[in-house]
Amino acid sequence: TKEQDLLQYIKQILPTKYEAHHVKGHRDKETINISVAEHLNCIADYIAGHQTTVPKQIHPPDQVAIYYKHQYIPYNLDRILRQHHHEPDAENKLCAKYNWSKQTYNNINWTAHCEMIKKHTIDKRRRLRKMIHNTLPIGKINFTPYKICPYCKQHEDNINTHHYQDHFFKCPQSNNDIIINTLKKIFLHLQLSQTMRNTLCKSIQTSFITSNVTTESTQYKQFIHQQNKIGWNHLARGRISLELLEILKRDKPQHHNISNLMTCITRCIVNAFFEQWKRYTNARRQIHTISDAQLTIIQQLQEQSTQYDFNPRTVQWFTTQPEQFSRMSSEDSHAWITHAKKLLKHAKNEKWYSSKKSQNFSNPHRPLRHHTQHDAPNEIKPPPLLH
Repeated sequence: TKEQDLLQYIKQILPTKYEAHHVKGHRDKETINISVAEHLNCIADYIAGHQTTVPKQIHPPDQVAIYYKHQYIPYNLDRILRQHHHEPDAENKLCAKYNWSKQTYNNINWTAHCEMIKKHTIDKRRRLRKMIHNTLPIGKINFTPYKICPYCKQHEDNINTHHYQDHFFKCPQSNNDIIINTLKKIFLHLQLSQTMRNTLCKSIQTSFITSNVTTESTQYKQFIHQQNKIGWNHLARGRISLELLEILKRDKPQHHNISNLMTCITRCIVNAFFEQWKRYTNARRQIHTISDAQLTIIQQLQEQSTQYDFNPRTVQWFTTQPEQFSRMSSEDSHAWITHAKKLLKHAKNEKWYSSKKSQNFSNPHRPLRHHTQHDAPNEIKPPPLLH
């Protein structure tokens, strides 16, 4: 249910003779009564798990220190070596995709870019990577039938003044001034110099209209020139020129950790644009009816609800008919999906606690935990559809 656009795309390209439905993974670990589809999925998991090779540890622990390019690797050796091994291929792919030269690629502060991503939760990392790599569900890769911009009312497929992935913040009718006002407050809080605050905010605001930004400040001329080569749309995605780091070192020579400050600036800029994307999707959801992707998610959640013992009122709510969903707005259906996920998560936890509770009877020294019926927790309020 997390990759709605991918599921919708798979549904479109599947031949009509095939029928797709959700199958829960690793069902053989929970029960022996599984369906044919679940059994086949378990076989696929078994084959995939037994085809992997066990890595050989040739470096005894606490005896050998491993360095890569003069950088000490204390842990996650396999992940870091794999990352460095694929780095040349990633560099060539990005240079070909964005028409960068090797010099332009090396001028990007990739350290701050990577650290910025690590600072977020796993779920937000997944959504940020979609924005960073231009795979947001908008324009040509928006697989729902609703592709009208909520600001300019233009069809997303007809955008030609700029790249369609940038439309959520470059649309002339959008409220992108919120981005600039947010950044001004953040830069002031980070105690950046007034010249740097004004230059960054003015340059970002100018980039909404044109890709070639200019400045009269000699101190920032090199930074503006390098960022023009990289692209200001990439600054919104955390790809910032190393020249800004050098300016920070000159402006704040007494700062204890300039690299950490640069990572913080990068994260704040990306978050400001990501919040603009959320505002865009919320506005688009309010003017549209329910999408096919949401209907697919609702059907999956209804199938999953049959695995738990809900009370009659909740069962009736989960068995809402398709014609009722067709009359709902996209925003109301989003509220239904959010509430259904909470109900299923709560029921799953209750099922797990019940199994643990039965095991605790064999241990008289372990306290038992009381749990209520498999229903929504008290803090979950029923959505409007229940009234």
